[in-house]
Amino acid sequence: MMRSLAVAALSLVCAVPAAFAQAGAERPLARVGDDVVSPDELRAEFVRRHGGHAKFLGGEEEIRAFLKIVIDRRLLLQEAYRLGLDALPEVRSTAERIAEKKSIERLIKEEIDDRSKVTEEEIRAAWESRTTELYQVLQIVVESREEAAAVARELEAGADFGELARVRSIARSKLRGGGLGTIGWGVMSIEWEQAVFPLQPGQTSPPFETEEGWEIVRMVSRTPAEKPDYDTARARIEGILAERTLEARRAQFSEELWTKYGARLSGVLELTPAALSALLQTAPETVLVTWEGGALDLATFARGLDLAALGQLPVSKAQRQLDDLLRRTVNDALVRREVVARKMAERPDIAAEVRTERENLMERILYADYVLKGVSVSDAEVRAWYDGHPEQFRTPERRKMAHLVTATREEGEALRARIERGEGFEDLVRQYSTDPATSKKGGDLGWITKEQVPPEFAAVLGLASGEISAPLQSQYGWHLMRVEAIDPPRPMPFEEASGDLRKRLLEKKKSEERAKWVKALREATPVSIDEEAVVELARASNKA
Repeated sequence: MMRSLAVAALSLVCAVPAAFAQAGAERPLARVGDDVVSPDELRAEFVRRHGGHAKFLGGEEEIRAFLKIVIDRRLLLQEAYRLGLDALPEVRSTAERIAEKKSIERLIKEEIDDRSKVTEEEIRAAWESRTTELYQVLQIVVESREEAAAVARELEAGADFGELARVRSIARSKLRGGGLGTIGWGVMSIEWEQAVFPLQPGQTSPPFETEEGWEIVRMVSRTPAEKPDYDTARARIEGILAERTLEARRAQFSEELWTKYGARLSGVLELTPAALSALLQTAPETVLVTWEGGALDLATFARGLDLAALGQLPVSKAQRQLDDLLRRTVNDALVRREVVARKMAERPDIAAEVRTERENLMERILYADYVLKGVSVSDAEVRAWYDGHPEQFRTPERRKMAHLVTATREEGEALRARIERGEGFEDLVRQYSTDPATSKKGGDLGWITKEQVPPEFAAVLGLASGEISAPLQSQYGWHLMRVEAIDPPRPMPFEEASGDLRKRLLEKKKSEERAKWVKALREATPVSIDEEAVVELARASNKA
């Protein structure tokens, strides 16, 4: 530490990120060495430490107190940079990982999410044209194109559709002779609708592929339907359109990336579990897809795949899953390449987020390896503190309470009089208390301490064991409070107190060590506060 403090006054232009030296549009609040602390940075740090609350809770006093916290943290972070913590492998790799993650998130938002918005006109157009007809259809689903072609030939030859569905289909609808019930727009996939909805009653579709397998569908009937109320149907229509638009844009963007980077399937094998398993044994280096500057080999693609489980699926379904996974795997690689090509990590907002995460990690390392290294509390220190401060280690008085709740003061007073004449408290609680949570157990509230007693019930702290209070009002009604038992204060055994005491002493030592570091850094680094800027910010915060 002494070596690094000796150079504290040196310029940090090369060692500290340029963003440290950039003020926001508002007047800087302070200077720490060559860095400035802007109002924006103060707000960001306040939000970071206060769980998302963006406004200051107080005025100038709050700002000054928090400005001190930010300056102290800046001093420590400057020291972390001087110590070269930003160059540590774990810090660099974490920053790179976060930069890539943030960049990918932004790319997906801009290229897919933001370009998949559904307009009000599209929603209304779908309501006008897509909600006016219902369909009755029969379905046969088989595993392969060849089976579907065979089924189609049998139907052309006059086979009964329902009987063939019961015998040949793999879908649950086979139990109903292929019947799917009444189908409306948005229930099935858009590809399914494109194949089925143009059909007229009695017509049968050619075989087409879906997630279920290979399908053949016969249109039984088309029935006009009255459009639903627009306001009622709007949310559902928007949801259907949004999902379809998003999926279409995902596919479009995938094609754009495959084209841009020349991605090509090698075509060396059929993507089935059996074929993959066999080739993995003999040629795991087999290339499946190539693109500009990269490739995907079989061993990498198969990593993490449960080929045995996939092998239990119908071959066509397993192949569809593998095809989809291959596409997504290549998409991931191309997206990573695209964010590098667009230099997205250099965007100011992303760079700021990465810097924040990097400095959070640097701060943790600084504390662990430098500021707080070796800080500990011995058993002897814990014992000495316990013995020297006996007044701090006493369990508080506890009172076991029960209550009876009534709607009015008059009801409470009448029931209290009955109790004083000898009627059982628990019996009256079960008969008359309006608190269902406690009435079945005689009004029992458990044990409470003085700190747990609400102000409106303060009178119970003066009752002796067995005494009942006058009716006390709360938002729930009028309460007769009875003291069931009193557990007086008692010394807390060392074994019971030592755990929390050790934590307290350790935190105290940590705070002292941190204060020493900050004091030394302040002595070695010029720190100035712009008083007028602080007053100006306080005034603006109060108006907000």
